[in-house]
Amino acid sequence: MKGPYLFIDHDQFGVKAVIIDETNQEKTVLNSCEILFKDLPEKGQDRSDTALFNTAMDSVAETMDINSCPNAVILISPAVVHFRTISLPFHSEKKIQQTLPFELEPLLPLNNETYISHFHILDQQADLSMILTASIAESRVESYFLKLAGFGIRPKMITPAGYSAVVAFLKAHPQLNDFIWLDITENRIILILIHNRKPWVLRTLPGSFLVSEKLAGCLCQTVTGFYQKTGEDIEFDLITGFDRDFPDRDNFLNTLEKAVGERADQGSRYLNIPKDQRVQGIDGDKWLTAVSPDDTTDTLINFCKGKYSSVSFLKTHFYPIAAGIVLFFFTLGMGLFSTGLDNSNLYKKINFLDETALSIFMKTFPDQKRIQDPYLQMKANIQEIMKKAGSNTDKPLIAGKEVKAMDILKELSMKIVPAIDVEISSFLLNAGRIVLSGSTDNFNNVDKIKTSLESSEYFKKVNISSAATDKKGDRVNFKFNIDL
Repeated sequence: MKGPYLFIDHDQFGVKAVIIDETNQEKTVLNSCEILFKDLPEKGQDRSDTALFNTAMDSVAETMDINSCPNAVILISPAVVHFRTISLPFHSEKKIQQTLPFELEPLLPLNNETYISHFHILDQQADLSMILTASIAESRVESYFLKLAGFGIRPKMITPAGYSAVVAFLKAHPQLNDFIWLDITENRIILILIHNRKPWVLRTLPGSFLVSEKLAGCLCQTVTGFYQKTGEDIEFDLITGFDRDFPDRDNFLNTLEKAVGERADQGSRYLNIPKDQRVQGIDGDKWLTAVSPDDTTDTLINFCKGKYSSVSFLKTHFYPIAAGIVLFFFTLGMGLFSTGLDNSNLYKKINFLDETALSIFMKTFPDQKRIQDPYLQMKANIQEIMKKAGSNTDKPLIAGKEVKAMDILKELSMKIVPAIDVEISSFLLNAGRIVLSGSTDNFNNVDKIKTSLESSEYFKKVNISSAATDKKGDRVNFKFNIDL
């Protein structure tokens, strides 16, 4: 008997929330609602993704009673997840885990952002492993934990939509090996290529690809790319999952099959649309909600890792660690009693700190009935109090005033004088820091730009991260790290 949990499907359009009761492997939908971001009030509102999610969850809590749900499953848009297929020269999963952050660092977009990464092995040949990796900004994961902590709910599963659906579909259909899964709504399409029962390729397409000719072209390109990369001559079935509101499924499949058949390139010869797909569509919503909080399927991606996992590392591995310490000191002839006593005292101290934190939380917020993680819930409640008091911790502050990105851009344009030949190629603003990239005609100008920016009251610290001539040798490419 597991009880109810909150299922959340969050994408760029809104939040769909469902309360699901899971009892004896049977799932029952108790309540549901959908909040579209376009329907939220715009006047004076922060329209960032995190702010919209937080406002939508407040509306969810007003619409239905989510207090009965201690845990949550959150489906996120694959568009915010960075998927990479890479090869590493060893088979050991432990070595892959150790080297993965260094391999992914140059492949991820923001060098000042911390990422949580997940991987699974696709294929192993000789001493080479091909793996699929998925990475997400830790700040996004933390924002989910902080918001739900205010309701006494702990996320136990944060996973990409579409991907989780196909993993659940595979689990229920052990006879299937190679196929392409299309998860289709009116706003977006998720395309996943499955080979040997493992997801190899994932692509997110906008709603404009619902035109059969464009989607057929994308399907054929995906299959052709797989063939060129692996050399494997495989025919893929096409399985399509629709949401319940998608109109005229049968007509869409018929026109898609015709468009694929008319493709003359290589990919079209390796696509097969089973006949029964034209007769009956797959219920995409069914597979979206098939993932449970405690699902441990090998190929499933779950970003609730490390400090965001449901059980802390120390509590999970305390006894193996203690045993290892005892064995180590035993081999050196040390006394087992003192070692065991130290470990016991350490564990008591940890429990004491946890109990102290719990006591402080209960005294500070006596109205909170469910306490999952007092540390996260304390942080979430404090942020909520600051928000109500008129503070916004998500925007940079200059001399106690909120500063918008447009103000910073204006300051940059005023400080970089027109006499300097400069081209700005990238401007990234995140968590009180700017990463500014561009080019100029000589190294002296890089120093002049730095000096000019340092004179601004907006910028506390200006560092030259890099400065080097381009391949032609006639321009100097630079990158500044600027603290607000």
